[in-house]
Amino acid sequence: MMHAENRFMRGVVAMLLLFAVHPLLAAGRPAVQARVLMSVLPASAWQKVSRAEGVRTGGTASDPVEIQVIVDVNCPYCARLYRMFRRGHPGVAVRWVPIDYLLKDSGRVAAAILQSPDPVASLDTNFLHYHNDYKDSHGGYLPPAGKHFALPRANVELAQDWARWGGSTPMILFRDDRGRILRASGARRDVVDQVLMHVRSSLPAYGE
Repeated sequence: MMHAENRFMRGVVAMLLLFAVHPLLAAGRPAVQARVLMSVLPASAWQKVSRAEGVRTGGTASDPVEIQVIVDVNCPYCARLYRMFRRGHPGVAVRWVPIDYLLKDSGRVAAAILQSPDPVASLDTNFLHYHNDYKDSHGGYLPPAGKHFALPRANVELAQDWARWGGSTPMILFRDDRGRILRASGARRDVVDQVLMHVRSSLPAYGE
């Protein structure tokens, strides 16, 4: 009987300590919550990304581009983020800027998309029809056979800056209401929500 009481008391003490250490749990919310990590980049970062060739999607021609995303055309998380914006936020103007790092044909496919007659349709094909297979994860766009494609120099040079800024894709750059250039990474819903919240606070008239 004493052993049972001791176990009971130890259990009560453990629960009290748990609630003291994890106040969110005591409030009835998950103790572990995903954090959206953001960092401030130099002001020149925006210009460096803008100098590289990219594909603009969403919004109207008069909408300012306040979000730029550095991607690899074979990156599955880039495909996921692309679908989130294209299907969930079609009124948001986003500029997608490819670099070459993931697969041996990433640069060639990206260059072919940029040089295609309709880069938006080509990028749609690549990311909306992404082949997410265990043995062959690959973008859905196939460049014309027998033709040489190479990324512009500005995109090649951007990859060096991208590596210094964290080296992950998708890398999202955007301005906040203080005019700072912020960086976020990932393709989670909360990441997109936080980015859009910052962008909309910097542009009161911004909408979908």
